[in-house]
Amino acid sequence: MRCGQFLSGLAAIANAFLPGVAAQSTPKGPCQLLAEYQSSVITQSQSPYPGDIEFIKLDAEMAYNCRTSVPFVPEDALGTIDYLKNYSNFDTTLSFLKKPPPSYQKPGVDIMGRLDRVADNIRNGKYSSHAEFEIDIMAITSGSSEGHFSINLQLLNLFSWFLNDTIVSLSRDGKELPQIYARSDIESLMSNPSPIIELGGEPVFEYLRSYIERHTKSSSIEPHADWNAMVYNGPYVRFANGSDVEWVYSAGSGVNLLANNYTSPEDIYTGMIANPGISSGINTRSDGLINRDRLESVALDERQQQNSPPVKPLPSVPLFNYPRNPDVLEVSFGVGGIVSGYILQDDSIGVLSLPSYESGKRTTALNYTNAVVEFITKAKESRVKKIVIDLSGNGGGKVYLGYTIFKLFFPSIEPSVLGRVRATPHINTIGSILTGVLQDGTLPNNDLQVIYKGYGGTIGLSTNDILDSNGVKFESWSAFFGPRENNDDSFTNGAKYNLSSPLIETKYLGFPIPGYGAETVWPQSELWAAEDIILLHDGICASTCAIFSELMKTDAGVKSVAVGGIPQYGPMQGVSGTRGSSIQQFEVYSGLITAIKNALNSLGNQASASLSRWGVSVDDVQALPLPISNSPLRIEGSGVNALDMIRVSSPDAPLQFTYQASDCRLFHTFDTAHDIRVLWRTAAKVAGGDMSACVPGSTNAPGSISNVTLLSDPGYSYNSTWERANSTDVPKNKGVNGSGSGAPQLSVGLAGLLAVALAFVAF
Repeated sequence: MRCGQFLSGLAAIANAFLPGVAAQSTPKGPCQLLAEYQSSVITQSQSPYPGDIEFIKLDAEMAYNCRTSVPFVPEDALGTIDYLKNYSNFDTTLSFLKKPPPSYQKPGVDIMGRLDRVADNIRNGKYSSHAEFEIDIMAITSGSSEGHFSINLQLLNLFSWFLNDTIVSLSRDGKELPQIYARSDIESLMSNPSPIIELGGEPVFEYLRSYIERHTKSSSIEPHADWNAMVYNGPYVRFANGSDVEWVYSAGSGVNLLANNYTSPEDIYTGMIANPGISSGINTRSDGLINRDRLESVALDERQQQNSPPVKPLPSVPLFNYPRNPDVLEVSFGVGGIVSGYILQDDSIGVLSLPSYESGKRTTALNYTNAVVEFITKAKESRVKKIVIDLSGNGGGKVYLGYTIFKLFFPSIEPSVLGRVRATPHINTIGSILTGVLQDGTLPNNDLQVIYKGYGGTIGLSTNDILDSNGVKFESWSAFFGPRENNDDSFTNGAKYNLSSPLIETKYLGFPIPGYGAETVWPQSELWAAEDIILLHDGICASTCAIFSELMKTDAGVKSVAVGGIPQYGPMQGVSGTRGSSIQQFEVYSGLITAIKNALNSLGNQASASLSRWGVSVDDVQALPLPISNSPLRIEGSGVNALDMIRVSSPDAPLQFTYQASDCRLFHTFDTAHDIRVLWRTAAKVAGGDMSACVPGSTNAPGSISNVTLLSDPGYSYNSTWERANSTDVPKNKGVNGSGSGAPQLSVGLAGLLAVALAFVAF
């Protein structure tokens, strides 16, 4: 989903498709043709945004042929599997994914078993191209439905695919089951648009379920959230009024192909995919040469950034149904800033829109926080009675920003949420050494500073910046490590972030979290009671957003509304992205292991004694995974869920696998699609106790009660949820002729407002 991409001035570039490129009769291959065409458009454009090159339209079939022609080197792939298994072993959800509880709404998956199966496929010669290998790997990460778990093998990120239109799911009155419509019809304010009843010649719901299951990278734990974040393929659309339309794919690439010398399949493999000096190499090349020079993919973007004229912030959210005059905008809004606020004076409602917890490159965490404080101030001055915190599309961001915003609304409440780590031998080795290094100061100052500044605040890898459930520092690493046996696996004891850590100010935010520093500029008491605040979710909420929502629900007692989902009655889990507390990149573990080994080398003969004092041995250190720089294929950017989120009351129940229905579910309607304020007003009524607009069967649902941890069967399952979907039984003559003829759309904007995003990959 391309959320928050404010593409000022991009339309002319994106629509400038060079006629006849795909049909040229030339000995040049598809990769070369794409690179030359993309370069010509870049040269002619004056785009202020370096990343906008992704929206230059490329021929989709040519991009597909370029990708599928990249060669497969079995030796490299097989050697990389070992690294993937070693580093995936840090993920906390492995055993629960393999054997999930009845509450979990997705099928289980054995990550390690699936990686072994891919290794067998390599040995048996299954793969004829590198793309086929990467697709099988992506199927494993997608099957995990764990947004923090990712394996990045580069090639599938080279191209994206998108359509000239997309779909929305709308109910006519909020109670009637939604139908599927072309987004262009809704945005053009067509008076009586016709629902879509077929896609690709199949009934629409059958097609969309099949596409989600076969072709999308799911990072949510709820079928309704999969629907809201849908990536779909709609080459042929039939409307209920009998009209047909074809939606055609285009491709794009966020990488400058020519500048990076990605002009042949072999160049792409050696320059982008393979690890120089480690890879077995390619036996043949079309030009008879092997190019082992890797050009940095960001080089041209950096030059564009330096040469680009200053970019003006936007005056409002660039979506047709948002208010044109927001009362609060973060600094550099639209070019880094994302926070906006609205005072609906006639309704006495304040709306805070937080589509992410990430502060962009052109702004800061302090700017983000100041925008929220400005909203709180204006809402207080306007005497608003209800607060809607709109978290639509919020996939997370900076952990400490989530805690900061919670403390701005509830400064007197001490956050209770806990995290735990998978208690493996490698974690024990790393944690014992890192805790010992940071506590006893044995290392020379330079090595100590490298470890402390780089990894001292990495929660779960030392006791340096964590507290027990009572807010007390752990006496030792072993006091934290445990382990606790749970679901045929081992885990550490629960721990809190140390919100008083000086690293929060010096490394992460640039200022202390409110209530944990000397500042007095933040609110000192609650300005609204919990029953006067409502959270608005669309199922995308994940990571930091999930932490913030858990704090608001469990600690403060705030209720929530979920919007959208598969057209059927019943509840929905509004927080359906990953509920893990922390993502860690493979690079973090790899870098820390390297730093530890380098530091131990500086101790010389004292190393063995130090290790003994810390409770580990030389053999333990030697057993740690080799650095990822030794992998035959590049796997930078891969990551794991490093920290389960758990409750004090249920220390053995990772919230990722519990069922947590929102207090109310709403359908998108034509009114909310045309004016987002209609949705905000409806959500505010729910905060006031008016549940009349809630979807039938969505109130008082399992897991909706604060601090009730549900691991048993909630009465819903993945299959039953889909089986109850609306059949879209619409009379063929209903609607108006011409439906589905809307103009191309390049971006969904701020967070999946209308239920479906643009395609990012097709295979």
